[in-house]
Formats: sequence, C-alpha cells, structure tokens
Amino acid sequence: MAHHEAMSLVRILVCFLLEFLPMGAMYLNSRIIFNIARKATSDSNAVVATVFSVVFLETVINELAEIASDIDLRGEKEPQRIQAFAEILKHTEESRGSLELKYQLAGWILGGHVFDKGANPYQDFLHLVAVRNALVHMKLLDKIPVSSDGKLGFVEIPGVVQRLPKKVLQNVPPGVNTTWLDRIGTAAMAQWACDAASAMVQTTVQFAPGGNFKNLIEGIYDLR
Repeated sequence: MAHHEAMSLVRILVCFLLEFLPMGAMYLNSRIIFNIARKATSDSNAVVATVFSVVFLETVINELAEIASDIDLRGEKEPQRIQAFAEILKHTEESRGSLELKYQLAGWILGGHVFDKGANPYQDFLHLVAVRNALVHMKLLDKIPVSSDGKLGFVEIPGVVQRLPKKVLQNVPPGVNTTWLDRIGTAAMAQWACDAASAMVQTTVQFAPGGNFKNLIEGIYDLR
C-alpha cells in the first residue's frame, strides 16, 4: 500500500472516531493485547495465550464503558441503556468488581440478558478466567497421594484442569505423572483461550442496542 493511501485510511478512521466520540479519539489497547495472545497460538504457548486472552477481556470491558461514556447519545435508539452501562461499569470498576460481574452487568444493561453459566460463551469464559487466576496466583495444585505402605500414587488433576475440554489438554499416557502446567501446554489450549475470549466479546457486542455505539464497537471488535 502506498504511503498516501495509508495516510488516507488513517484520516478516515480518525474522522470516523471523532464523529461518534465528540470528546476526542481514544487509543485502544485491546487489539494489541489480543494479537499477543493470538501470536502465542503459533508458538503453542498456552500460558501466554491464556493470560493475555483474559487481559484482553479485562481491557475490552473497560474500553466499552469508556466509549459508552463519550458516545453522542442523540444517535442511540435506547440512550438510557448506554448511559446506564457507562455509569454502572464505572462504579463497578471503582469498587473493584470482578470481571465476571462486569460482563454479566454488560449483558443485562445493554441487552436485558443474563449469561447462562452452564452454556457458552460464558462457561468457557469462566473456565478461562479460572485457569488465568491459577497461573497468576500460583499455588501448589499438583498433589501426589501416598499410600499407607509409602508408595507414591499419580498426580491428582486439579479441578481447574478437569473442567477444561479434554480436546485441549495434553494426551498423557496411563501411568505417567505430569504437572497441570504440562497438561495445558498445548497449541489447542492456546487456540481455545483466544477463541473463548473472542466469543465472549462478540456476544457482548451484539447485546448492545442499535445506534452509533453498536456500529462503532462492531467495527472495533471485529477480530477476524
């Protein structure tokens, strides 16, 4: 692409943002963070993909609240929903509400829906966050039972791993002891983390009522 063509695209994007964000354009970090997670899939680095997929989810929900607070409500079909979303998410952030709570509030305020904990995308979202928490708040999850005669048993698989789809885990042969980090260290796990995060964001975006806000965030969070 020629330099002048690239600059023209930049100007169009800036004008587009300024049209819907009258207080000024924003520099959004979520795409950069998601690209780090996505790059980790090619390196089969499930730990990086998992951690950055959740950081992406955290960044997106905060960005959505900021965009909602700056959007021109005159272009909204249901401005009260957009305004309520911005204000309630701000209070939730200030009170250190959980990521799970923020997304449930987003679903309820924007679309009148509560995420079903037993169905996707929310179920995978919960599992993804649980694995991230286990990684960044590392505890001794690998426990090896000892029988009464002193023989070592096999490593117990922690619940945070048991709840993951079996297809994303390392195929460990019977009789082989391995850690939970080894079990999740697959390319499939890395890809699943990115897919789970993307699905949660796409569903949340679709909850938004029609108007400038939805039109804008559909473009920003199109991760194809």
